[in-house]
Amino acid sequence: SLYLYEPGSYAPLARVDQKEGETENTIYYYHTDQIGTPLEMTDAEGHIVWQAKYAPWGLIKQLVVNEVEQNLRFQGQYFDVETGLHYNTFRYYDPEIGRFITQDPIGLSGGDNLYLYAPNPYGWVDPLGLCKSSSSGDKGVTKARQDLERNGYELVSREVTMKVNGSRVRADIVARDVHGNYHVFEVKHRSGGLTKNQKAAGVYDMANPSNTTQHLGGGIIKPSKGTAGTFRVDTKGEPGEYLGGKGAVHDATFHVLKYR
Repeated sequence: SLYLYEPGSYAPLARVDQKEGETENTIYYYHTDQIGTPLEMTDAEGHIVWQAKYAPWGLIKQLVVNEVEQNLRFQGQYFDVETGLHYNTFRYYDPEIGRFITQDPIGLSGGDNLYLYAPNPYGWVDPLGLCKSSSSGDKGVTKARQDLERNGYELVSREVTMKVNGSRVRADIVARDVHGNYHVFEVKHRSGGLTKNQKAAGVYDMANPSNTTQHLGGGIIKPSKGTAGTFRVDTKGEPGEYLGGKGAVHDATFHVLKYR
């Protein structure tokens, strides 16, 4: 089967099946909830061929319609029929207990609890089994990456844990401008606000976002809207390696990008 996803996410849109000996493909369409979990699947005529009801942490309580096998679950997860677990790219997830069955491969860079899936299953996803993120926030980050590339920024790393003015924060995006200068971007989608540590860092100005178009993106990123500062990489994980590894210090301009 060939799966089609929403841009920049693992939320499924459609599935294309090709059977041996047949010239025409069969296409199915996904109908998902707010975080991209399949609730229904319909055929090309709009008939429901698969429908399920879930327990809070992704376990299917009831297959209401099961005319076609459908094994996608939370974003990035695939149901393993033999074990009942969900294959989550880098490790397996147990939907009965709402936790991973092995420790996070990136260690504490993914969070303090090495087995945690997410704070709650209604607004968070972890498509790779490495680091939870807000589903709403992911949509904002997708728009931000497109805007940054369109404005000539080179994306260096994502989800980088760093210390800024004594506060430990995680940067959504670190990028370089055409002059080689670093810029740190905190992306907020809809009603998202700053965390306690982000406020304490004193470099993020929610009242003055650096992007000019907040709805669908596509605007200009204004460097002058940012706040000058310095960050020290505070993670041993891969995101920090692109910036010289743990302990590396860089001057940067810090920005807030807002999207609706």
